[in-house]
Amino acid sequence: MKLNMYNVGNCIIGNSEVDIDDVHEILSLLIEKYGEDTMIEFIKNHENGQNLSDAFKNALSNKNMITKLKVKKIF
Repeated sequence: MKLNMYNVGNCIIGNSEVDIDDVHEILSLLIEKYGEDTMIEFIKNHENGQNLSDAFKNALSNKNMITKLKVKKIF
């Protein structure tokens, strides 16, 4: 398993050598990146009725792993 990610401005660019059909490999990558506690919270959120996107976002937010974007209006 190999994952290369680069931040370019507001974009994340990357490539990977991950077998997307191997669920265990993907889970290992997520646990390595975000930690076991975060992934357990994600699963609990999903089991409580949240969709996958919201469950993951809320798990990351509760662990202070994401920040809100600050957008300025230019006129």
